[in-house]
Amino acid sequence: EVPFGLPVRSFSSFNEAADEAAISRMYGGIHYRAAVEVGVKQGRDLGKFVVEKLKMKNNNLK
Repeated sequence: EVPFGLPVRSFSSFNEAADEAAISRMYGGIHYRAAVEVGVKQGRDLGKFVVEKLKMKNNNLK
């Protein structure tokens, strides 16, 4: 982005960056809002699932 004269982006959290990335796909005409909302929910659900599996695996190693 910087080589094209756009400012450096910064976010206060990973979720904030993910939300902006998701909504940008709607603004770009790639997805409808419903698809963006479903995709964000699926991504967060998958993240929670992976974290829980890693916690379970870590607990089994103790």
